[in-house]
Amino acid sequence: MAPRTRKSRETSETPFELPQQDSQNVTITNIEESQASKRKRGCTKMKTIAVDPSSRIEVQFNSLGQAYGDGSVSLSSFLGPLVREIVPYTLADWRKLPKDTRAILWQCIQRNEKPESTPSRVDVWIRAHQKKNGEAVNTNAAETIAKINSIRDDLPKSSSMNPKEDALAKVLGPENSGRLRGFGKGVTLSKLSILTQRDNQMNQMKNEYDDLKDEVANLRSMINKLVKGQGHNQSSESCEEVSTAPITSPNTMNVNPLNKNCKILDWMGSGEIVAEGRWSSSDPKALVHHVPIGPNAMRVWVDKVRKGETFLWRPTSYMSNIEEAMGSTVAWPADKIRMDG
Repeated sequence: MAPRTRKSRETSETPFELPQQDSQNVTITNIEESQASKRKRGCTKMKTIAVDPSSRIEVQFNSLGQAYGDGSVSLSSFLGPLVREIVPYTLADWRKLPKDTRAILWQCIQRNEKPESTPSRVDVWIRAHQKKNGEAVNTNAAETIAKINSIRDDLPKSSSMNPKEDALAKVLGPENSGRLRGFGKGVTLSKLSILTQRDNQMNQMKNEYDDLKDEVANLRSMINKLVKGQGHNQSSESCEEVSTAPITSPNTMNVNPLNKNCKILDWMGSGEIVAEGRWSSSDPKALVHHVPIGPNAMRVWVDKVRKGETFLWRPTSYMSNIEEAMGSTVAWPADKIRMDG
């Protein structure tokens, strides 16, 4: 018999199988396609911001020059990429906090604090360096807080409102230029002094305006009593006209609409002409950068500047002197506006 020989199995490629090299190529191709089709965030374009100089988004600012409202979101979105493009440094932004979380935080504040009372910057600094249970975040902060509490008990009440003389300045030393502890970003010592002076003047003007309203109300009631006592219909009608007449601000002036040119005088008392412009309004409800001008004030356009370093009567976060207000409207005391002609 002839010896049996084993037949070796032949490896044949079926139509349903691919070579090993081709299988690897297909796998790499699928990975590349999946990576290419993956949705990415992309660059921030903000096509709706500043597309036209006449259709800019309005941004509201509080008394400390900090943005708030719907416009602040667009402002933050615009400044973020701008800073990342120019400045190689990024910071976390509290304005991106979700609304639901803000509501919860605000409810906690209302339960534990008095929202109508404004805390001092010393209290803000202490709370920022404490945990939720009231303990200091570290030993250095605990020592500093103890020194602050021991010093501010001995300081007079007037010193607690002055950033140069309060307990925080006594313990931590003077402030560096360009910032002020406990007030957030964008607040400096010079800006705070200007804003404080402006707020004091606004409160004084508001009190005077309230006193005038009370006096006018008393006069009206007296006139009504006199007219009723006389019993004359004609007098009663005239009294009715007086009672329904709107209260006008003491600064209301009869301005010739054909000649609105005016001189803007230094509001600090020198009486010098610091700029020339045009009268716009004397209505206390007229707005200048989203803030009513109030009584005893005027809204004027600044067309020509003579002394650009003069501080504005009511500075904003982006305008502090008359030079920066060129081509814009400003609020100015009525007795410091001299009409031409």
